[in-house]
Amino acid sequence: MKKSIFMLVAVIVIALFIGGACVPNRPGDGSLGSESYSSAPNGSKNSQESKPQHSENGGDEQESKFDGSEESGNPQESKTNSGDEGGSFSGGTESGGNTESKTESPTESEARESATESNNESTSESGSAGASESESGAESSSESESESESESGGDEDLKPTDAKWFKFTLLPDGSGYSVAKCDNYNEKTYPTKIVIPATYNNMPVISIEYKAFKGCSKLTDVIIPDSVTNIGSESFSGCNENLYTKVDGIVYVDNWVVEASKAIVFANIKSGARGIANGVFFSDNTADIGCVNLTNVIMPNSIKYIGILAFSGCVNLTSVTMSNNLISIELGVFSGCSGLKSITIPDSVISIGDTAFAECTSLMSVIIGKGVIGMGETVFVDCYNIESLEVSSKNKVYYSINNCIINKSTKTLIAGCKNSIIPSDGSITSIGESAFGGCKDLTSITIPNSATSIGESAFYGCKSLTSIEIPNSVTNINQYAFYGCSSLTSVILSNNVTNIGDYAFESCVGLTRLTIPGSVKSFGCGVFSDCINLTNVVYEGTFAQWNAIEQNREWSAFYKTKVSVVKCTDGDFEI
Repeated sequence: MKKSIFMLVAVIVIALFIGGACVPNRPGDGSLGSESYSSAPNGSKNSQESKPQHSENGGDEQESKFDGSEESGNPQESKTNSGDEGGSFSGGTESGGNTESKTESPTESEARESATESNNESTSESGSAGASESESGAESSSESESESESESGGDEDLKPTDAKWFKFTLLPDGSGYSVAKCDNYNEKTYPTKIVIPATYNNMPVISIEYKAFKGCSKLTDVIIPDSVTNIGSESFSGCNENLYTKVDGIVYVDNWVVEASKAIVFANIKSGARGIANGVFFSDNTADIGCVNLTNVIMPNSIKYIGILAFSGCVNLTSVTMSNNLISIELGVFSGCSGLKSITIPDSVISIGDTAFAECTSLMSVIIGKGVIGMGETVFVDCYNIESLEVSSKNKVYYSINNCIINKSTKTLIAGCKNSIIPSDGSITSIGESAFGGCKDLTSITIPNSATSIGESAFYGCKSLTSIEIPNSVTNINQYAFYGCSSLTSVILSNNVTNIGDYAFESCVGLTRLTIPGSVKSFGCGVFSDCINLTNVVYEGTFAQWNAIEQNREWSAFYKTKVSVVKCTDGDFEI
C-alpha cells in the first residue's frame, strides 16, 4: 500500500462528510457552450472546519466571447490588480515550467461520480431547525407566476425568491443550510432570475450544493448572498449563456469564480470577485482534466474564500498572490502543486484545511500569519523539501520554534520538517497526525520525554530515519506511525506503551531485531507486517502475558516477516 496515495484519496473521503458531496467529478459535460472548461471537485461545506468558509459585487468588465488569446489567459492582455496584493505563494519565478515531481490525481473520475451521487442521496434532509427539511416547488406552478417572480423590477430584484423554488439541506454540524434547485424542477415554470435567500428557518444559507442548479437552461440571473461561503463544482453548469460573465479564461456567476478554461495560463481574477468555487482549476496533471498549464494566479482583495481542491494538481503553478481579506483555505486547495517553493499565509486567514498543501514537493519555506486559529494536522504532508516553518509571533493559537509548528493549548506538534528539533521543555505532549509524514530526508529526531502519544502517520515515509527511541512517557503509538521507515535498524519502545496501532511499523525493512515491553496490552493489524528482515523478537513478559495481548488474529502482527517465535521470559511463543 502506498501511503502517499492513501493520503490524497483521504482528501476525497474526508470531503464526503463536510456538508454534502465534496469529491471531484468527471469533467466536461459541454456545460458552458463550445469552449473547453475545467470541471471541478464538488461539494458544499459549513463555514469553518479545522480538519478537514465563505458583498462585494463583480467588477465592471464586459461579458465577452472567447477567442484564443482569452483562453490562454495571456498576462499582457489581462487587467492587473496593482497594489491589491496580499500574501503570496511562490515558485521563485513567474513563468512556471515542468517540475520533476509527479502529482497523482486524488481519485478516479468514476469513483468521484459514484461517491458524489450516493452522498447527495444520504445527506439530503427535510425540515426544520431540529430536523432537516427539503422544500420543493410544485410542477403545477403556472408560467405566469414564474414570470412575475423573475421579471419584477426595482427593489423586488433584491427580494429573495420564494423558498418553494429551492431545496434546503441542513448541514451535518447544524450550522446552517445548503441550497439547490427544488426537487420538482420544471424548466417551463422555473424562474429565469433567482435571488438565493441568506437565511432559511432562521439559520444562514452557507453553501450551494454540487450541481445545485445544473441544467437550469433558462436561468439568466442569480444573486448570491454574502452568507454563502462555499460553492460546489458544476453548480451552475448547463444554464443559459446569459448567466455567465467570461473574462480572460475565467467564468463568473454573480461575484463567484465557478469555472475556468482548461487552456488558461495566467489567472488574473477580476476585482469584486468574492470567492472561488470548489475545484475550479483542479487538474489531474493531464490535458484532459483541469488547468494543467496554469502558472500564475493573482487574487484581488475582494476574495474571501477558496473552495475545496480549487487548485489541486496544478503542477506548473509557481506564483500565487493572495487576497489580504482571505478568510479560509479549504481542504486540499493547493495539494499537488509541486511547483510552489514558498508560502506566506495572510494575517486575515483564520483556517487552513487538511492536506491544503499536501505533496507540494518543491515547497521550502512556510510563513503563517497571526490570524490562523484552526489548522488541519495534515496540511503539509509529503512536503519533504521544507526547510523553514514559521508562525507569526502575534498568533494566539500556534507558535513556531526550531522549525516546528505547535498548538499552544493542546501542546500538539502539528507540523515539522527535515530540519526540526522538537523542544524538550515540556511544551509538547503529542506528535500530531502526519506531523513529519513524508519527510524522506529526515535522518534523526529526538522525541522528548514529555510526549505521551505519537499520532497517526506521524513519521510515515521517513525513509532516511535510521533509529528511534520512544521515551517511557509514551503510552500510545497510533496506526501507521512509522510506516515505510525503510532505513530504521533500531527501535527502542517505551516501557510504558500499552497500545501499538494498525501497521505502525509496517514495511520497516531494515529492522532485524526488536524488544517489546511487557506493558503492551493491544496490537492492531499487521503492526510489523512486511518487515521482511525481522527475525528476532523478544517480549519482556511471560508466555501468558503475551497470549493475553489483544490483537487481530486474522492479520498477524508479524505477517510477511521471518519471525517464527517470540521469546518470552518463561519460554517461546510460536507464531
